[in-house]
Amino acid sequence: MKHSLRGVGRRAALVHLPALLLPGLHVPSRPACAGIWNFGEIQAPGTCEGIALGSPELIGSGSSGAVFAADASTRIRSRVGGVPSRVAMKVSWGGAAAESVQNERRILERLASHAVPGVETVLASCSYPGADHQRTVLILSPLVVAPVVRVDELKPSVQPRAVDDLATTLVLMLSAGVATADVQLLADGSSGEPLLVDMTEARILESPPTFLDLALANGFISEIRALIPQSQAARFEVAISRELQAARLEPLLLEALCDGLG
Repeated sequence: MKHSLRGVGRRAALVHLPALLLPGLHVPSRPACAGIWNFGEIQAPGTCEGIALGSPELIGSGSSGAVFAADASTRIRSRVGGVPSRVAMKVSWGGAAAESVQNERRILERLASHAVPGVETVLASCSYPGADHQRTVLILSPLVVAPVVRVDELKPSVQPRAVDDLATTLVLMLSAGVATADVQLLADGSSGEPLLVDMTEARILESPPTFLDLALANGFISEIRALIPQSQAARFEVAISRELQAARLEPLLLEALCDGLG
């Protein structure tokens, strides 16, 4: 994770940030009582769509809001099946930042409906209680512990898995008509499994894609390609070709993808 504050998905390096980097945010040493955590001007709900949350730990922040790791359990029926014991809780700022996080929810739900792997799953979504209801909360999974943010920093034995999975995610996202900017990778250091986080800048592309859609798609393809070490470039191209045998892409997106690999 980089130190940029452009999005809230850059989580690996921003651990226990001092409050001065987070306007209006006070990070308590332990959660307060009564199911509500007080963060200065921000109040994060103790429950969100049936998921009870506890022990929040700040792991990142940016222009759209802040991200916490939190314990999770289901006290009542939630809109998803199983809920992991630890989740990522994204808390937006207000105004346009909240709209960006709401856009991310829509994008992730679209990707889930197309069974796109390698992206976060929205377990729950809710607004803030009380007067601060303009802010948005997303409960996301999986929470990657001690992530690696570059493929070439993974141990050699798991790099092929990361390369194959990134190829799958790239092709299936484009097939679902979605592209994003400012790609942020969190990879599991043990397995190499990659996860793309922070879809606040993602967009659903028109059919056929417009000029601006193609510009976004080209940038997305280039950013994913830049994650692949040169030693794994041939494997990445083979993986892309394999995925294209089953995927259906808009002709202009297919052309952009092929050009991006050239």
